Amino acid sequence: MAASLMVVIGILAVMGYTFAKGWWPYLWREWITSVDHKRLGVMYAVLALVMLLRGFTDAIMMRSQQALAAGGNQGYLPPEHYDQIFSAHGTS
Repeated sequence: MAASLMVVIGILAVMGYTFAKGWWPYLWREWITSVDHKRLGVMYAVLALVMLLRGFTDAIMMRSQQALAAGGNQGYLPPEHYDQIFSAHGTS
């Protein structure tokens, strides 16, 4: 819950910053609703980088769980959470 709250706060902070600077109308008109193939390519590339970082984070979490759970130890993740990370990593 805390991580989700931090993500929501981060998104709201970025949106608030773009509204305060007056960038939101430009972003909406020129980027978010664009059909220009070059801008769509840039947005896909940025999304691909974000998903690469997400998958890398999932992989680091899984490997550290496996390292800490060696020898009969519990590790730092409950089994259900590890299963969720494993499934999300496979679909990223």
